[in-house]
Amino acid sequence: MKGWLSLLFIFSGLIWMTTNIVHADQAIIQVDRLNVRSGPSLSDSIIGQANNNETYRIVNEKNNWTQIEWNDKKGWVASYLVKIKQEESFTSKVDYLRVREEPGMDGKIRGYLMKNKQATKKKQQGDWVLISSAKISGWVHTDYLSTYAHSNSKDIQETDSNGKLLGEVTVATAVINVRTQASTNSSVITQVGKGKTFDYISESKGWYQVRVDNNKTGWVAGWLVTNKINSPLHQ
Repeated sequence: MKGWLSLLFIFSGLIWMTTNIVHADQAIIQVDRLNVRSGPSLSDSIIGQANNNETYRIVNEKNNWTQIEWNDKKGWVASYLVKIKQEESFTSKVDYLRVREEPGMDGKIRGYLMKNKQATKKKQQGDWVLISSAKISGWVHTDYLSTYAHSNSKDIQETDSNGKLLGEVTVATAVINVRTQASTNSSVITQVGKGKTFDYISESKGWYQVRVDNNKTGWVAGWLVTNKINSPLHQ
């Protein structure tokens, strides 16, 4: 009987450890009364609305739409009307870093974080950080953590000084994401507001490659800007 109870206890612990939330970015709503839809298209039903500066966890991205956790449900919002905030992440400097239930040496040990394993910061209290990883969440001491950098530098393309300018595009929506690649799944370099004008040097599948500064470029969605021959699509 004791053997069965021990196995049940271990099994329950494993379930608890594997159901923690994995790292996810946050979506900050940029307008009031933004429609939250049941799917990633204008034809999908509206299940509610989100308001300016509200923050939601991102679940997925698809076809210029962002899926968020909203009121204990999952819903979709237009990607160009949200600002992406990357959560701060850390890696363990050591093997078997103790993860505790409470911040402090007296906190009960829940489990361990292995060396170089990544975890997301939820909040901080003094020298203790509440982290969440794929297998466990709890409090760890900052002395044993290294900051995990979200590096986009490898995706940012350098432009040739003799690169030919094909024209200009102007932002036609409240805010637009400038991305590292011609895809809504790529990282966001920066965000700019309506009326901002860019020189563009190439076009690919409805996206424009624009000059962000003198030697770097990014991509903007063609349906959210205007040039001499197109008009924006309002969502």
